[in-house]
Amino acid sequence: MLSAKKYQNTFAVAFLVLFAGASISMHQFKVPTIMNDVAQSLSMNSASAPWLMSVFTITGIFLAIPAGGIIQKVKSKPLFLTAAICMACGALIGSFAHTGAVMIGSRVLEGLGFLIVAIAGPLTVERYCAPETIGRAMGIWAVWVATGQIIAFNLTPALMGTLGWRGIWQVYALATIIVSVLFVLLLKEPEGVESEPAPAVPAEQPAVSTLAVLKNYHLIFVSISFAIFNALLLAVLTFLPGYATQTGLMKVSQASFVATIPMIGCLIGSPIIGKLSESLGRKRLYIITMIASGLGTLLAFSSSVPIIYVGVILFGLVGLGAPGLAFGSISGLLDSPEQGGAGMGILITFQNLGMFLGIAIFLPIVGAWSGSYFAAGLTFAVVSIVGAVLIGLSELK
Repeated sequence: MLSAKKYQNTFAVAFLVLFAGASISMHQFKVPTIMNDVAQSLSMNSASAPWLMSVFTITGIFLAIPAGGIIQKVKSKPLFLTAAICMACGALIGSFAHTGAVMIGSRVLEGLGFLIVAIAGPLTVERYCAPETIGRAMGIWAVWVATGQIIAFNLTPALMGTLGWRGIWQVYALATIIVSVLFVLLLKEPEGVESEPAPAVPAEQPAVSTLAVLKNYHLIFVSISFAIFNALLLAVLTFLPGYATQTGLMKVSQASFVATIPMIGCLIGSPIIGKLSESLGRKRLYIITMIASGLGTLLAFSSSVPIIYVGVILFGLVGLGAPGLAFGSISGLLDSPEQGGAGMGILITFQNLGMFLGIAIFLPIVGAWSGSYFAAGLTFAVVSIVGAVLIGLSELK
């Protein structure tokens, strides 16, 4: 008599977590393509409108570490439902907003839902997938942000004419709730394995010290390298379209498409790199993805259209394998499984810090190089080498 499988099919788990995450991620990216319309409707000026996007990263910077410690102790299904409720409530509040302040406040609530999923997703993969398949599962999960961006970038403009931005906010809220309920119904508990944390930490076990986790310099090395990666990514996604159109290299439509290529490439490259990590180890692949990201950033700001395409394709197919490798590495760098939530919180804090800095410092660097985007790309490429060195110094396996 064959014994029952202990774990649900790895690909089923990975895609359930991916789709649940994407239903959250698309809320972050529903803004960029219609930001001017939303800002004009709410009488927001050019200084306040960008906060509709940057508030997501600010939320992650300040709340990721405390949230990580709490999330570690909670089961996955309630976490995803909580994230969906935060996101749906934020979207509904935003849909009725008549001032920029209310809209930005609603985006903070949405940012909290995004943060919960960003921490809970990798923990769920580790809890529900067989240990030998975590690499491929993380590679699939890691494209959740890219999937949400692609859906939002294509669906939002298409719905704008018929629903208006308020209707889009409401439809997305409903979609998130539906997908999250399906996630809860379809995700199966492993048989004969303790997949989830106990409701409370037993009294005899010492509480997890976030400070102790922060002193783990191997984790900090990996986290700093991940911050650098995210700075590169946001610099390319944010500033490449403007650079390509201002220099006359591309028309607006072509430049917008080019900026989505890294995320499209991620859908192909990340799962492959995740699978390879199971046999080759994460360390060497993480170093390769970091160098590819730096080189891709440099090429993306070249003066040749074919080379720009090479840069964004390289960034997408290879560089964007980094998130899955980074999130998959955390448990192996910590002293105990109980530190997983705090470790994820620290990594995500650095992730959001990198995103914020990538947007905040790139143009000043362009200015320091007398307006040369290529020189700024070269500067970021050099910094990517620092990230690769930090990965090499860590105990990442």
